[in-house]
Amino acid sequence: LNNNNMRLNYKSLLLTAAFLIAAHCVFAADPWDGTYTKWTNGSGTQTDPYLIETPSNLAYLARLGGCKGLYFLQTTDLNMNDKQLVDPNGANTFFYGNYDGGNHQIANMTSCLFKYVFGASIQNVTIAGSSTYPMIQMSWGNTTLTNCHNKSTAEISGAGLVVIAEKGCLSM
Repeated sequence: LNNNNMRLNYKSLLLTAAFLIAAHCVFAADPWDGTYTKWTNGSGTQTDPYLIETPSNLAYLARLGGCKGLYFLQTTDLNMNDKQLVDPNGANTFFYGNYDGGNHQIANMTSCLFKYVFGASIQNVTIAGSSTYPMIQMSWGNTTLTNCHNKSTAEISGAGLVVIAEKGCLSM
């Protein structure tokens, strides 16, 4: 090979490597394996929120409920792998806390992120992928949604965010 061909091959190799790295970054979210794991980082305050770093952390939060006065920050895109996040026929799990999606996506949900919210603050979350459920089943008590979006490829009732907002308490 002459120098021009070697440079061309080298450039092709670099471009291919860059493309593969970029593709991995876009699709790096490991799919949820169905486990529930409590978060280990953060203290739950506004200045040091609990970090939701994996789909298992999000699933734990969704099933836990409560969390009044606690703060959570999602640190990456999450792939819920078309598994049930909350049991639609299960416990009446309420969320009273503050959830910041960190401008990340939650993809491929087959249940609501939060079944019921009361006086919660949810912001910077995008529902994406093949998600077939809204973010919230029912909202009460001055719940606020800020910078939340539905970019799902599936049709979702309630604009993909909230099915029922009681007495106009939801502000967006």
